[in-house]
Amino acid sequence: MSAGESLDVTAWTVEQPEAGGGGQNRWLRDPEDRRWLYKATRINRHNGQPQGEDWAEKAVEGLASLIGVPTAHVEVAHVVRSDGVELGVISRDLAVDMDLQGGFMLLADVPGYRFRDERGRPPRDHVGHTVANVRRALQEQRVRPPVGFAPGSFTAFDVFAGFLLLDAWVGNQDRHEENWAVLRSPDAELSLAPSFDHGASLGFLLSEEQRALKTSDGDAMRTFAQGGKATKFEGRRLELVEVAADALRQAGPEAQSYWYGQLERVDTETCATVLASVPRLSEGSRNFCLQLLDINRRRLLDVCR
Repeated sequence: MSAGESLDVTAWTVEQPEAGGGGQNRWLRDPEDRRWLYKATRINRHNGQPQGEDWAEKAVEGLASLIGVPTAHVEVAHVVRSDGVELGVISRDLAVDMDLQGGFMLLADVPGYRFRDERGRPPRDHVGHTVANVRRALQEQRVRPPVGFAPGSFTAFDVFAGFLLLDAWVGNQDRHEENWAVLRSPDAELSLAPSFDHGASLGFLLSEEQRALKTSDGDAMRTFAQGGKATKFEGRRLELVEVAADALRQAGPEAQSYWYGQLERVDTETCATVLASVPRLSEGSRNFCLQLLDINRRRLLDVCR
């Protein structure tokens, strides 16, 4: 598939709906017998435009690679139907020959964490889902860093701190207890799963017109960036940059230096190259993303210095 193209998955085998998922999410099997989760792009009920989860997923994968954060592999995709083309995105299965366990399962034994609500799901107020409790759970369960993650003597939490740095950079507000996970191998060893599900990033809910207006107004862009909140952590109104800074303070010195250095080395030209290859991302939206990334990068470097 060439850069900038959407992948046609119409003929792929449909296996089953996503367990615990909603909407039109379903598992597909490609011609090479690899398993992917397909998520249809939703239409924004306020402006009637397709939401940007599809291109945001792909953009964040590329941006994450610039700072060394391991992520699931994704592709912008579509399905041809009798009534038209359905837009979507696919994410490669992370749990090949392993069991994927959501973060809420790891936190279940941490004092103060409320494991389930009356519907049998992690509670909406996310009480107990804190950076400190994630660190404690990863340590107590002896979770290893993601398989293949190279730098030094990093712990799983050192890598998780990188996940939160990425969230703050791209404005991802959806890091709830089911949007991070561990992988259990056949011999019962646990490793942190690569980061996944980044669709709620980069102003994905805004219309093209709203992005254009903010791009032309520096104050509006800064206000939008500062509005990025860690709504899926206890506290809910904490800014994403505050949560990332807290995580780095709790990480080891080597990890602090590594993540700060990775972000410091990123430049606008490299980010522009990544975004230029993302399907369905218009020029106006690319400009918006580049401004947002620059503002958030500077904010993170200031608070983490």
